[in-house]
Amino acid sequence: MKLFILCATSLVLFSCGKLDSVLDKADNVIPNQLDKTNSRLSEVERKTVLAAMKPELEDSKNYQILSPVPYDLMAPGKLFGENVTAQEVIEWTYNHMSKINNARYDDNFGKPVDANDSEAIAYERKKLGLFNALCVVATFLPENVVDQLISKVYTSEEYASTTIMNILAMRAYFIQKVMLKEKYAPSKLTDIGAVEAAIGYNQSLEKILKLSFAGYVHSDISGFNLMTDLNSELTFDLKIVDMKANWKNIDRGMTTYLKVTQFSTNAQDGRVNAARATVAAGVKAYETSVP
Repeated sequence: MKLFILCATSLVLFSCGKLDSVLDKADNVIPNQLDKTNSRLSEVERKTVLAAMKPELEDSKNYQILSPVPYDLMAPGKLFGENVTAQEVIEWTYNHMSKINNARYDDNFGKPVDANDSEAIAYERKKLGLFNALCVVATFLPENVVDQLISKVYTSEEYASTTIMNILAMRAYFIQKVMLKEKYAPSKLTDIGAVEAAIGYNQSLEKILKLSFAGYVHSDISGFNLMTDLNSELTFDLKIVDMKANWKNIDRGMTTYLKVTQFSTNAQDGRVNAARATVAAGVKAYETSVP
């Protein structure tokens, strides 16, 4: 009887030991499997967003209103920009920049470019809309993707460096000409959220301006045969003087238009003070170097 009890006890202890071992392994395996599953789901979701937004960015129905802000491109451009990888945006931009600069109406329609031809006008209008789509996406790229693009400049991959220069230039163009001049103009800096957004965009411009190859950051536009003035207007170079003007405009907006209401909290007041300090430092940084 004692021998039976001893054997039974040993079996229980052995089984418990195996169970603990299995549970320990499960503790390690299950989270890893869940992480992999979540990662796969996130990738599917990311590609689904890109697949849905890409046609919207390339559809001329969204090119009807391009000034002062291409409103119909903003939402799809933001979603696409926030979900695209560095390599994907290089390939997408290269493809469409090639179309803008090299595709000609007379080659594709078998008749000469004529300013009185509505089809020719629509053809160039579509190029302008496509340029705006590229700019919107470039503007909404997260900073970590911009960092990856910058690092790729030095790899000398086929067409990558030139395309990245265009992406950075279009990002700078749209931030300077649209976001800071229109969407976040001084008169529109009525709440701290808008002020913080304007600050962030100007810091994004400064990041580009401080690159060792900043002098090579420009967009080469040459594909407009009717609206030829766009070839020079859309070819953009970032200037230091713009940074100083932007900081001063943000400062003026805060001073004149920022509203601190009865709903303000200590946290919001802290954000306002932090923003004022950032803007003051930004203005001061250019006092001696920029006229």
